[in-house]
Amino acid sequence: MQNRLQEMHTIQHQYEAEIAERLNVERQFNRWRESAREAFAEERAALANAEHTIENLREQLEDCTCKCECPKHADQAGCVHAENLKVLQAKLEEINCCVCLNTQSDALFPCGHVPCCMACAHQLSASNSLAEGVARCPTCRVEGQFQKIYFA
Repeated sequence: MQNRLQEMHTIQHQYEAEIAERLNVERQFNRWRESAREAFAEERAALANAEHTIENLREQLEDCTCKCECPKHADQAGCVHAENLKVLQAKLEEINCCVCLNTQSDALFPCGHVPCCMACAHQLSASNSLAEGVARCPTCRVEGQFQKIYFA
């Protein structure tokens, strides 16, 4: 009878320890989930800001292109529009896909980079024989699942 009671106490202590461990894991998961939500909200705000910047840059680029149609005029060092045009074209190149160079980058990698378009990200995934939706970031080579970002 005494052995049976000791055995039951041991089982009870093991059960209580397991419950405490599960609660600890659940607390850690909730903290992780909350920090992930905050990070996602920050990224969403940054993307909205980037989209606004992109639109402004495109409008400025159109304005500079209209004012500097003459190639000789665009090469002049004193032309403010020519300087703006070069700066804006460089900024737009940063936004375009680094693989195909002619589409807007919209593939977000877990490292935080948005280096390429979804079509190229899928091709990177297939060419490296990785799982669907998983590829190496062309910028930093970190492997992970990519996802499409949408600009509002």
